[in-house]
Amino acid sequence: MRLPAPLRRPPHFGVCLGWAVLLWVILAAAAPQQHAAKVAGDSTRAAADTVKVPADSSLAPLPKTRTRVPAAPDTVPPKRPAARYRIVQPYVPGSATERQVAISRGRSKVNLGSRDGVQQGSIFSAVDGGLVIGLVQVDSMAQDTSWVRLIKLENVLDPRQPYPLDRDCELQPKLVALETIHFDGDTPLISPALEDQLAHMAGFIRAFPEAPVLIEGHSDNSGKKGQPLALSLQRAERIKTYLSEYHRIPKPRMYTKGYGDTRPLAANADEAGRRQNRRVEILMVDKIPIPAGDKVPSGPDNTAKKTGTAAKKK
Repeated sequence: MRLPAPLRRPPHFGVCLGWAVLLWVILAAAAPQQHAAKVAGDSTRAAADTVKVPADSSLAPLPKTRTRVPAAPDTVPPKRPAARYRIVQPYVPGSATERQVAISRGRSKVNLGSRDGVQQGSIFSAVDGGLVIGLVQVDSMAQDTSWVRLIKLENVLDPRQPYPLDRDCELQPKLVALETIHFDGDTPLISPALEDQLAHMAGFIRAFPEAPVLIEGHSDNSGKKGQPLALSLQRAERIKTYLSEYHRIPKPRMYTKGYGDTRPLAANADEAGRRQNRRVEILMVDKIPIPAGDKVPSGPDNTAKKTGTAAKKK
């Protein structure tokens, strides 16, 4: 019996149905990948928003693969433990072919920021394969990412490249300004927010176990002659004890110095200015600086040396 026209299947119905099922399977398989790509793109954009882009819009990232000329064996010092802070991506002017232009205008993104306690203007050594390439200074920073610029070139591993710094260059402290703690009289003003910041800073300090920590005390100009100097040293010692007891920074790594009222941040004319000057500054250095005619900052090793010398005299 012949079916009525509306109930008859159209020609090639099975082929059309097969193609429809195949298209549905392809779209269903592609959906999770599209979602993952969207999430990754959103994460990348969010990370990019955490730090300012270099001021020069013509800067371009260096290629991912660069051929290095091996350095002479006698110029490479023994390797240190790998640092967890390093250059993420160097950027140079897209048209730069001369090293001078690349250095003066180039910038590098690094994986440290204000949350680590690092202040703008801090100086690091950029180390590649155990060799110090040069000094970089922090230009601008966000919570977890910063931009640095090369301020001193010391060695070149690959003379064919216009910019000497490469991705994954390690950062070692040279003169790194960390936190500043203000005092209300003899009491350090440590708020819950600053306490959290100091905890992150302590992690940064522990990441460089060989770098000394300087704790410099300052005061206002109130008190009798000689009192500001003694008070500033007492404040530095209090912060040294605090960092040792609360954040497990070994005392032999920390050196204290009192400057009294010789380095004010503000005028001592009113209480607001005096409060700014009552402070302790925490720094990391590559070695303890000892100016000519100055005494060695106080530390357990130095105390032992002085005691030994006094014993010999007796």
